[in-house]
Amino acid sequence: MERCTVLFYLRNSEDFMSDIWQLYRIQQIDNQLEGLTRKQSDVITRDDLREEMAKHRESIKEAEADLKKQKTILKDKDLEVQKYVTQRKSFEKKLYSGESGNTKELAGWESEIRTLKKKQSVMEDEMLVLMEEIEALEKEIIEKEKAYNEKEEECTRSEDDLRDQQKSLAEEIESLKSKREKIVETIDAPLLAKFDELQAQCDGVAIAKIANGICGGCFMNLPESIIKRMLRREIEFCSNCGRILFADGE
Repeated sequence: MERCTVLFYLRNSEDFMSDIWQLYRIQQIDNQLEGLTRKQSDVITRDDLREEMAKHRESIKEAEADLKKQKTILKDKDLEVQKYVTQRKSFEKKLYSGESGNTKELAGWESEIRTLKKKQSVMEDEMLVLMEEIEALEKEIIEKEKAYNEKEEECTRSEDDLRDQQKSLAEEIESLKSKREKIVETIDAPLLAKFDELQAQCDGVAIAKIANGICGGCFMNLPESIIKRMLRREIEFCSNCGRILFADGE
């Protein structure tokens, strides 16, 4: 790649190399900022847990509605039993009062009493089943409410932790941005503009370290002539990827 004339202005090589070192620091900061920003986007609110809690609460409401319905049915059956008891007692009173000596009529009352006793027995059996179902539902609701409360506590703790993480990440990001701004102020504008241009072109890696004669950006061998100019503390670009070359410690 042809060397960029924008870099050749009246500054000595020491100034250039200092600027490149500072640009390398900016690149490191930018990489850190990218990582922190990505991490910040991963630290989300516990909508998943809140959604799970909402479903859990809905399940409790359904169980409570079912319980209310079962209790209403039980109450209705109890009223029905009381009606059978009242009717039976009425027939028993007639049967044993001696007010009638009609055999057919007495037989009819006895038949009614037997029928009412049978209906009462069937209804009471149904009530026992209902009471067992109600007891099971009440226990289920207690367990569900306990689980819900535990989830709510977990969610609160989790959201507190997430807020702490978000705060910590935000503070770290602001600190790095402030550090970056201070470094930017020390760098010559044309070089900074070239750096920004290369960052956009090269996936955020504008400056590449040289290691064993290889560009740290594209991992291609560099011509000997570029290495020699680097040793003379001149600004050089990779002949393959165009990145600014940086020799650590040079």
